[in-house]
Amino acid sequence: DELAEIKSRFGDERKTKIVAHGVSDISAKDTIPNEPMVVALTLENYIKRMPPNTFRTQHRGGKGVIGMATKEDDEIKIICHTRNHEEILFFTNKGRVFKLPVYEIPQATRTAKGQAIVNLLQLTDNEIVTSMLNIAEKFTGEFLFMGTREGTVKKTPVTDFENVRRSGLIAIKLREGDALEWVRETNKGDQIFMATSGGKSIRFDQEEARPMGRPSMGVRGIRLQPKDFCVDMDVVKNPNEAEILIIMENGLGKCTKITNYRLQGRGGSGVKTARVTPKTGRIVGAKCFEGKDSADIIMISKN
Repeated sequence: DELAEIKSRFGDERKTKIVAHGVSDISAKDTIPNEPMVVALTLENYIKRMPPNTFRTQHRGGKGVIGMATKEDDEIKIICHTRNHEEILFFTNKGRVFKLPVYEIPQATRTAKGQAIVNLLQLTDNEIVTSMLNIAEKFTGEFLFMGTREGTVKKTPVTDFENVRRSGLIAIKLREGDALEWVRETNKGDQIFMATSGGKSIRFDQEEARPMGRPSMGVRGIRLQPKDFCVDMDVVKNPNEAEILIIMENGLGKCTKITNYRLQGRGGSGVKTARVTPKTGRIVGAKCFEGKDSADIIMISKN
């Protein structure tokens, strides 16, 4: 009777798998559930992963929640949505690339500072991670498209990044004073959008940049005015539906249909994307998304 009662209360499908032969070895991946994660990286190169339910969805204009405890003069730079079993490519300001499984990044609470990424990657002096790319099981794009602070762009086949060593590989050759800032996956038909701190932007077809090998330098994406620099680069998949969200230094933002930005040739001076005034501050970010209902945006202030 007791066994029958236990069966009725707890009986369900078998959770374990019986294997007829011996299991040679068990990796850490086998013992960690493949749950969704948010990976956060700060300007000072501290990194951690957190479950997405750490952040609750809010209405715009709210006060927000603390996303991470940071040291003074530090701020969150990159947020990446991923899963525990996936791998992330880390691109640095010096044009190098590293690969790391998500589960090797220490998990921490929302308010924790995280761990210095130099403990996980073999970085050199003054080298910081500027872009993270979630490559999942395999790449979905045909090319990796890179953008630098000085407006240089470069397109490299993704096959060149399939075997990244622990010690890193060269992703792009940089001119003195320039830094690699953005890396995105692109396919045929995609367009590139770049925005500058001074309120200029350019939209051009990714076909305008010919494919190049890893050690090459790239070509001009946008012609910059003196003292201006690029603040963001994004990929436009569907120009008829896409909108660009422009974020300004003092917390202002605006959405504009991408079709309002005319398609230009690569290397031009671009068009005005926003009026930069003391009230708005300079532009700090530009993100492309398609369909307002499908996009959740996490915005984090310096503090």
